[in-house]
Amino acid sequence: MRELIKSRYFKWGLTLCLSLVGAIVIFLLLDKFSTVHGALGSLMNILAPFIYGAVMAYLLRPVYNGCYMRTEKLMKHINVKSERAVDIISRIVSVVLSMLLLFVAIFGLVMSVIPQFVSSLYDIVVSMPGTAVKIMNWVQGIDFVDEKIKKLIMDSMDNMIGNVDDWIKYTVIPYLKEVALKVSAGIVGAASFVFDIFVGFVVCIYILLSKSTFSAQAKKISFSIFEKDTANTIINGARYVDRVFNGFISGNIIDALIIGAITFVVMSLFNFPFELLISVIVTVTNLIPFFGPFIGGTVGAVLLLTVNPMDALYFVIFVLILQQLDGNLIKPKILSDAVDLSSFWILFSIVVGGGLFGFVGMILGVPVFTVIYAFIKWAIERRLSKKNLPAVTENYTDVDYYDYDKGEFVFLPENLVEERKEEKRKARQKRKEERKRRWKR
Repeated sequence: MRELIKSRYFKWGLTLCLSLVGAIVIFLLLDKFSTVHGALGSLMNILAPFIYGAVMAYLLRPVYNGCYMRTEKLMKHINVKSERAVDIISRIVSVVLSMLLLFVAIFGLVMSVIPQFVSSLYDIVVSMPGTAVKIMNWVQGIDFVDEKIKKLIMDSMDNMIGNVDDWIKYTVIPYLKEVALKVSAGIVGAASFVFDIFVGFVVCIYILLSKSTFSAQAKKISFSIFEKDTANTIINGARYVDRVFNGFISGNIIDALIIGAITFVVMSLFNFPFELLISVIVTVTNLIPFFGPFIGGTVGAVLLLTVNPMDALYFVIFVLILQQLDGNLIKPKILSDAVDLSSFWILFSIVVGGGLFGFVGMILGVPVFTVIYAFIKWAIERRLSKKNLPAVTENYTDVDYYDYDKGEFVFLPENLVEERKEEKRKARQKRKEERKRRWKR
């Protein structure tokens, strides 16, 4: 029986069966996509408090580890002999400080952003008619713009003002009446969300206090199920995943905070309006790789356009300069080697992640695809090493085929491109001569 299991044909048959089962499962999932999506949505709603808690614990883990190390060092410095007492006190102090930092950050963000957001929104709505007039006067004062273009812009602004009035009368006011009827449902939803967040805080505390126990349990399960080499590979893979996610997420947050702070300082120095609101928008959107800076710059420019078109133009120039500084100096220093992907795969991961999971997918798409990319690369290089073939991609650039007799690669000739161009030129010349002969006949 063991010989049968170890045979090559048995492995091929098992692989074929598993592939067929996987294909059938994928087909059924696609066929019942709406049902599966609804079931997953219900499951995610149930697990929401644990997801919130796990995310908060993961983000607070660097803070917790730093506090734990310093508290443990302090306890040993004051000659606390019991290691258990040192561990318990260090955990409690670290959790308290981490949660306190989280509460302060949330409270400060809410208290600083919400009043500014409400005030800015009110100013935008109140100043909209006057802003339209300013833009029209500004367009009229531009000398190098053709009169026909000016007239087109003026007509468009008149139509926009009329459309805004109609929109307020016939859309906003009736919609507010519907909103008033749905307030009770909104209160229930808000209460459920607040409850999930509260339970999430409790879950976060439990995870931080027991993270070493959870880690030990995961390693124990790995060694109990898999062989020792496989378990070692799984543990090293989990460490790599953690390093990529921790480096990318923490680095991205630090980079976004730096860019937001620079934006706030510059806008305050030049007396731009909505400086706090736009800085927060730039900070949040900068968490999205590739597209984030453009989104934040566009939203900020539109807000400034409602007050002064020239401010919007200066802001766009400032954002372009800042993003060049960020992309070439700040972000590479912070992220380092956390994400080792080409620009094409970064764009691919953002588009796919955003299409599948929205804003969260746009943020986490890059580290997730980095892990998938690294796993595929590791599997390919492992198989190549078993075949005694090179793992460096550049070694395959000019490969024509593998010569089994010599046991080595055969490479394309250096002047192959020129030879093929010459062959194509001769073929074209031959076709032309053939057409000429046919025409003479």
